[in-house]
Parts: sequence; structure tokens; C-alpha cells
Amino acid sequence: MKLILFILFSVSVSVYAQDDDLDKLPYNDTPVTATTPNYFIIGGGYTLGYYSLNVDAYNKLLKDNFGLEGFSSGMIMHGGVGYSGIPFISNFRIGVSSMGGNQVNTNLIDDYNLEQNINIQFTGMNFDYGYILSNHLAILIGSKIGWGSLDVNIIKGNALIEWNDINSIIDPNSYNYNINKKFMYFTPSVSLEWAATNFLMLRLMANYNLTFDNPFSSTEENEYILNNTSKISNISNDLNNNGFYFEFGVFLGLFNY
Repeated sequence: MKLILFILFSVSVSVYAQDDDLDKLPYNDTPVTATTPNYFIIGGGYTLGYYSLNVDAYNKLLKDNFGLEGFSSGMIMHGGVGYSGIPFISNFRIGVSSMGGNQVNTNLIDDYNLEQNINIQFTGMNFDYGYILSNHLAILIGSKIGWGSLDVNIIKGNALIEWNDINSIIDPNSYNYNINKKFMYFTPSVSLEWAATNFLMLRLMANYNLTFDNPFSSTEENEYILNNTSKISNISNDLNNNGFYFEFGVFLGLFNY
């Protein structure tokens, strides 16, 4: 019995001594801060977009001067984009993009083919800042600046003509007009991106294109030009190539979020 009491006393003393030693250990009560991983990608892919170009001025010209129906305001756009993050700037990326679209209307009236088409092209540099919302999901705020051009073609010609009849006065009822405008543009944008895997990413984007004359070009290069030779004067103040743009993209590369 004495032996049992001695063992219990020894164990209790040992445990109490260990508790005193634990109290002497250093303790860091600094709160742990949760960190958000950095956004970083390298990749590129295909984009499918919809551009709401203001075509009122073009349609008025077609109706009043040619008796033709106008264009619809919506235009399907196709393009490509390449992106790369910058290792020494967190969450920031740069890219190069190009996109274009056209709309064509054709008719056959009284042995004449009539065609009207409008084509618009954009090429520029992209700058975006990304923030990771959750695993594989990020939102990006950015902008784009670059160069663009617009062409309107109005064509009427004989549906059938013989080879030997091709000359400078084929038919006074025929015509072939091209209206061209070159410009620069600036685009604020917002994008939502989902990295389905580390190598595949899907994106939805919305922006607004603001077009303006190139400040580094001559006045003549910023004009509306007819058939590459004639400067067009008395342009309506309402005529511009601004518009909302919505895009879906599929990208391949390396996506770390």
C-alpha cells in the first residue's frame, strides 16, 4: 500500500513540474492573416464577339442616295488574343488582340447584282489587373488601346457580262464605291474568367469602344476617304464607330488560379 501511494505521489509531482515548464515556453499570439494567391497566366485563344455599331449615318446614306436597305446595328466579330502575366508585377498582365467582323446584304434586281457590306477591324494592346474571387474564378478590370479601320462598300453591276464588253463605260447604271475610315480606339473593359483546368480557361467580357482620330497622323489620314482617292467633306457630327462589345473566349495555356 505504501508503495502504491509513493508511485501516485511521484507521478503527480512530475506532471505538476511539466505544467510549470509549459508555462515558461514562448507563445506567439500574432493572428494569422489569410493571403489571396496571385493571378498569373500565359496563354492565348479564340474569341467570338458581338459589336453594337451605330450604323444610323451609313443607313441614311444608303436609303437617301441609293434607295437601299440599311445594315442592322449588331455585328458578329471573330478574333484572337494572346496574354502573359508579368512576374515582377503581381496580378498584372499584358496582351495583344485582333478582331474583326462584317455584314453583307445582297440582292438581284432587274438583272443587276446589288451588294452592300460593312467591315470593321480592331488591333491593339491589352492591359488588365486580375483578382481571384475563388478557386479557378477571377475578375479582371482593364483597358485596351489600338488601331482600327472601317470599310463600307456599295456595289451594283450587271449579273452577266461578256468578256469583250469590259471597259471603262460598261454600264452607266453600275457603280462600285468604297468608303474607308482609319482611327484609334480606347476600350475600358471588365472580364470574368474561369479556369476549367490548369490548361483551359473560358472568359466572358464586356467593354465599350471609344474611337478617335490618330493624333500622330496627318489630317488627311484621319479623313473618310472614297475609293482611296477622294476626301469626303461635310461629315455628320453624329458619325462615329463607337459601340458596346460583348465577347466569349476559349483559351489554352497555363492558368494558376
